[in-house]
Amino acid sequence: MRRNYPLTRDKNRFWMIGLLITLLTISCGVLELKIEPDQQKRDLGAPDNQAPPLNPSSNQPADQQTGQKDSPPATVLNPNGPWLVFITGEDNQRSQIWAANPDGSAMIVLADDALISGTRDPYLLPQISPNGRYIAYIELQETPLQAFLHIIELPSGSNKKIVMLYDETQIGFHQDILDTILYQASSLAWSPDGRTLAFIGALEGGTADLFIHVPDEQSVAHLSDGPGQAYMPVWSADSKNILHTATSLFHQGEGYSPYMFTPDGLWAYQVEKGNMASIPWPFGAEPEYIKYSPWHDSTFIFSGNGSPCEDSNGCWLDVVSGDKGSFPFPIIVYAISPNTGSLLATSFNTTMPSDDAGTYLFTPENPAGTRLFAEELENIQWLKQAGVFAGRVTTVPELRLLHISPSGEVVNTMEWDVPGEYMNLAGSPDSSRTAWYRYVDTFETGLWLGLEGTGMLELRPIFNGAVHDAVWSPDSDWLIFVVDDYNAQQADTAQGLFVVDRDGQDPQHLFVIPAENYLKVLGFAGN
Repeated sequence: MRRNYPLTRDKNRFWMIGLLITLLTISCGVLELKIEPDQQKRDLGAPDNQAPPLNPSSNQPADQQTGQKDSPPATVLNPNGPWLVFITGEDNQRSQIWAANPDGSAMIVLADDALISGTRDPYLLPQISPNGRYIAYIELQETPLQAFLHIIELPSGSNKKIVMLYDETQIGFHQDILDTILYQASSLAWSPDGRTLAFIGALEGGTADLFIHVPDEQSVAHLSDGPGQAYMPVWSADSKNILHTATSLFHQGEGYSPYMFTPDGLWAYQVEKGNMASIPWPFGAEPEYIKYSPWHDSTFIFSGNGSPCEDSNGCWLDVVSGDKGSFPFPIIVYAISPNTGSLLATSFNTTMPSDDAGTYLFTPENPAGTRLFAEELENIQWLKQAGVFAGRVTTVPELRLLHISPSGEVVNTMEWDVPGEYMNLAGSPDSSRTAWYRYVDTFETGLWLGLEGTGMLELRPIFNGAVHDAVWSPDSDWLIFVVDDYNAQQADTAQGLFVVDRDGQDPQHLFVIPAENYLKVLGFAGN
């Protein structure tokens, strides 16, 4: 079922005032306006809750530091990106979406009405399109309860209200519909090519259904219909299929999981054919834990009980051809090479027998997989520029990192004589830098930088504190990290968003977050 909807557009309420001001300026030569403080528009390039940059090593304002940058920071965003995008706020219904250059300069607000929601991670957050041109988010208004889909276009920053997702005045209050639209991370799903957004909405009332929006065509299409609530839209790797399920029953017992429900079925929408195909699945009467994600072409990875392959270890399924097969263990910790489709996975945190445990490589040509070595890995990542996998070895007490080619060859081994437990990895896209961070205070917390090399290396301390997230810029020149001390052992002014160059020199404090606020890096947009 597919129906088209017109877009909802905001009208400019102030065009008449602007025209009047222009005419007066022309006729009088100079027009002097006096604006009261509470009427002034906030300068988007100078956030009011931003403190002067700090050097974490001395905790002094930047103007007291002796070090100087070679050139002053930029005051406008780079014309083509990349742009750092993050979200922050105190009220999760009125969160701010910010953008900045990779070094943190020219910081601006893109939106101040974004919704963050969910019962547990992964949460519903604004979503950056893979091509870097758009940001999708949901706005929630109360009394009456209404939800709207927004698209921010980059680099213009144009914010369009696309369509109303939920309207309490039309359909009343329905918790199940709200659950699927507002409380699931998968409610907004961009195609891998970045051209189309799949989303869940109740545009016609009754139930939550699957829709798609193509920003370039300014169109919205209705794809699904039925008595259940549409749920978990996930695109195939080739952007040609959207897999989704539907449910008539949520919140089964205690310990609610976003993947726990009684499913009504499983369907794949074939975008080019405009056809909705039902996928055979041995559904049980009891709620099942199920999760699926793209692998290559039209093939998906499944994990959980009652999967389409009838294997509790998980399986793979081609939703077009129907081909399927089992994995030797649940695919939980893994990364995929988008160029070759190689899937590097580990049996870490699974119940696999110790004799067969280790790290495996699965490819489209050999989906049965090959055991590469007995060591198990954690924090497996794909490093785009370098074209290699990176992962931390869990079976040794020290910090050990492997770089592995898409064919399964270990191309480099790096070690640091520090405890590896609870360490999180952020490898630079070009593989020349390795950032390690830790926030669990069982061991020393902080951020460290490992430079390119082989064998036992030096680990350079960058920051001492509870670092919760670290992200490299696409060119590997800047490392952005978030400090958020849940135990309030650090002052508010020592928490927030920081940036440091690729050599770990002169960390800068970009954005302060009070203890009651939150901050989350969404990633990078633009080219």
